Amino acid sequence: SEVRGGGRKPQKQKGTGNARMGSRRTPLRPGGGVVFGPKPKDWSIKMNKKEKRLALATTLMNASCDTVVVEDLDGKFSDRKTKNMEAALQA
Repeated sequence: SEVRGGGRKPQKQKGTGNARMGSRRTPLRPGGGVVFGPKPKDWSIKMNKKEKRLALATTLMNASCDTVVVEDLDGKFSDRKTKNMEAALQA
């Protein structure tokens, strides 16, 4: 219950001529609760340590297949330009 109070039945069920009421804090009355109001939710996903480690290892292995290693480019360029770098990698 998100509202304070409303534990006792405000009036008896029959014989008063009024509508039936179970609580003063019903959402239909002022001061009552909110029907299906927002609630905080934890959106984090739990993952096992070994599962996480395996996923990381698999990703790194797949990435290493597509990796290009450039050995030595020292002194091959007079100026640092992308055009020169691209030409050196193509050759």
